Amino acid sequence: MRYLITGANRGIGLEFVKQLVANGDTIFATARNREAATELNELAKTGQVFPIELDVTDVDSVAQAREVVGAKTDAIDVLINNAGAFFDRNEKLATFNPDAMRKTFETNTIGTMNVTKAFADLLNAGNNPRLVNISSNLGSLTTLGRNRSGDYSYNASKAALNMLTRMLSYDLPDVTVICVHPGWVQTDMGGSRAAITPEASVEGLLGLIGRLTPADTNSFFGWTGEDWAW
Repeated sequence: MRYLITGANRGIGLEFVKQLVANGDTIFATARNREAATELNELAKTGQVFPIELDVTDVDSVAQAREVVGAKTDAIDVLINNAGAFFDRNEKLATFNPDAMRKTFETNTIGTMNVTKAFADLLNAGNNPRLVNISSNLGSLTTLGRNRSGDYSYNASKAALNMLTRMLSYDLPDVTVICVHPGWVQTDMGGSRAAITPEASVEGLLGLIGRLTPADTNSFFGWTGEDWAW
């Protein structure tokens, strides 16, 4: 299978690449700074991984990446919008910074739309095509919105991403479109106290992706495959 994964130079994105290499898949793995993506460049030696420079917030960068990928393949089977950022931790009302919110939305929400728009044609040409947006339980209005304050920028960006996922499922009727909560994962973003390893999270997510059918479109899943409340 042919995968495109954004934010693949570290954390969950890099773990996706590692496990997909072991599965024998082809991976177009993006990073804002390709030269600095040491592990991706090492994995490229397998012949299965193609590191691509891409900044999801820059439409010119996205367009250039589309040209590079399009020169190598005529279709993508799975697009994983994984690139994300958490700029202002422990954000409170008193410390709210509109610039931090703008930056967060540019990456987590607008960036996802930039990439999806640019690669929609390749995705539509894929085999049982699937669009997977990496969201968070922090974007769930049901499980989080009633009992927690703070972190306005990140949480709102993921709630917005969830809404975009639902809307994209209608605009991409031939693609299975979902968003997923990967769990609280031990990455640079999640921190060392997180409960789940990247290996376990990605193993669960790949199992879910492999089971998806068109009937699953417009859904929000947890990393173990359970339905997650919007």
